[in-house]
Amino acid sequence: MANLLRVFSNCQSEGRAAAVAFTVAGYPTKDATVDILLAMQRGGIDIVELGIPSTDPIGDGPIIQDAHAVSLRAGSNFQTTLGLVGRARARGLVIPVVIMGYCNPVLQYGLRRAIEEAAQVGVDGFLLADLPVTESVHFRKLCKETGLSYIPVISPTMKDARIELLCQAADTYLYVLSRMGVTGSAREGASVNVFLVQFLQKLHHFCGNKPFALGLGVSTREQFLSMQDLAPGVVVGTQIIKTINGTPVDGELAEAIENYCMYLTGRSEIGSSTQLSIHHPTVNSSAGTPCLAQETILPSHFGPYGGQYVPELLLDSLEDLEQCFINSQGDSNFWRQYQSHLTAMTSRSEGLQIEVKYGTSSPGANLWLQQGGSHAAERYRLYSTLGQILLACRLGKKRILAETTSEGDAVATATLCARLGLDCVLFMGARDLKQFPELPGHIDKLGGKLISADGGGQVVRDAINTALQSWIADLHKCHYVPSFAIGPHPFPTIVRTFQTRFGNETREEAISQIGKSPDAVVVSIAAGDAAIALLPGFMDIVGIDVVLVDPSGKIVTMSPGVFHGSWTEVQQDKDGQVASEGDPRSHGYRNYPALEPELSHWVSIGKARVVCCDDRSDSSLVSNRVVHAAREVASQLLRGQNVLVIVS
Repeated sequence: MANLLRVFSNCQSEGRAAAVAFTVAGYPTKDATVDILLAMQRGGIDIVELGIPSTDPIGDGPIIQDAHAVSLRAGSNFQTTLGLVGRARARGLVIPVVIMGYCNPVLQYGLRRAIEEAAQVGVDGFLLADLPVTESVHFRKLCKETGLSYIPVISPTMKDARIELLCQAADTYLYVLSRMGVTGSAREGASVNVFLVQFLQKLHHFCGNKPFALGLGVSTREQFLSMQDLAPGVVVGTQIIKTINGTPVDGELAEAIENYCMYLTGRSEIGSSTQLSIHHPTVNSSAGTPCLAQETILPSHFGPYGGQYVPELLLDSLEDLEQCFINSQGDSNFWRQYQSHLTAMTSRSEGLQIEVKYGTSSPGANLWLQQGGSHAAERYRLYSTLGQILLACRLGKKRILAETTSEGDAVATATLCARLGLDCVLFMGARDLKQFPELPGHIDKLGGKLISADGGGQVVRDAINTALQSWIADLHKCHYVPSFAIGPHPFPTIVRTFQTRFGNETREEAISQIGKSPDAVVVSIAAGDAAIALLPGFMDIVGIDVVLVDPSGKIVTMSPGVFHGSWTEVQQDKDGQVASEGDPRSHGYRNYPALEPELSHWVSIGKARVVCCDDRSDSSLVSNRVVHAAREVASQLLRGQNVLVIVS
């Protein structure tokens, strides 16, 4: 922490901005990373930000994403990152090092262990993009006890109250985004604008004497100098990776990095390096950390699951969404509009149909089977999509962003946007899109746009990543609409609320046809399936047996972690890296490597029991697996009892 403060103090006395440079640990190789860090120092860089490799770096553009992927394939992880810092220190690196990245690898490593080992190898601080102050109280306390810095991120679109909150949380410097968007997305020759100047003037008011470093869009000496006139520090990242990409991995690489850094900073190895000392851990057990946790209005967690593990720049938008949702619930005009559009998009005859499939002539309970298949699934997602789009209208948004995995969902979303005069941009994994070659043209005729997500495994998880990146780039105009109950609070609560309207209709229809409440309900638990929509209405019925069928057998391999903005059950390795691809024969939501937070809670507390299947030979057998599980349940009940099985 002291070294970071000393750097900014020295730079101020020299009449220049601190030069901050980013690279990904383990890229292009582990050995090369050490050489790169030392080359940065020789080139006049004052502070290094070293990125933890991550499977889902949604705040980064494609150039840095590719660097993450290469590093991961070579076996790099959080422990590797710390080891590289230690090796660089042993070879003479004295400038401060900030570990930068996403929080799940650090959480899986163990917060106390991560912070203590980071201090031991000479790390000076942490910048975790998706660990905002609202979720980082314990982390910040441990950092302060060990003498490490917590570095918040501020964006120009934040409300004054949040800026003030983050300035209070900062103990050395703040990372300030010069614009909205992911890394590397600025056009060539990006320059300072009037809005940025006004924002930085306001920031100076809130920060007082705390320095900040300005990032995104810097690649040339001219841009560095223009930023230097406005900020105590200037960050360069993507151009470092571009320089690595354009140079052979040998002795030329270190020279190329050194030369680029010298060009950027206009100087060679820092003259003040001898004044800096390698950080050694000091434990201050009495160190206090103010909570600074801004409370949400609605409960943000389902037991331990849920939360808001997202970049700070999204929290104001999520706060506005939560307030809009609360206001809409008691507004009769909202529900009249909702019902009007719902009636136009559906008909009552399209609702749930139930029949006796496995009747009283056989041993065990009656089996009541929902009919409707994928059509019913698209309908309960429509209930949620409609509600969320109406909320977006109330928020004044002009463009809807949503992932999709099916033709029906895509057409319904585009149709709703057309009815309401909104732009519609849909994202589908390239692997899923191969099933619907005519769909892009259809969406185009409806006035929307369908974008193929070509990164990663080209499945729904990658479509969500791309949608989130587009949302981050234009929060003022755009609104993200998740198709199922994932993401940071309040998304899971909002999706659940609208989808359970369909679930309540299902329950009433079931009770009407069966003549009473069923004794058991069986439904698939795969992400995007009907559990969140259909089960809440049955959960409070005393004595009912709720059975969740896991058709892929994946749940037993999951563990708690952060994914797409919430703490939930995730398919991940010991390093906190999320499984990269699903079954190549599987499509749609069943490739999603996590559970919805509320489902995770149900499973963890035993509110519903899970039956795992594993049939990867043919993903079309999912419905058969659910029915088979329901028959097993029925065989264990008495004659005359009833089991409702819902296949979506």
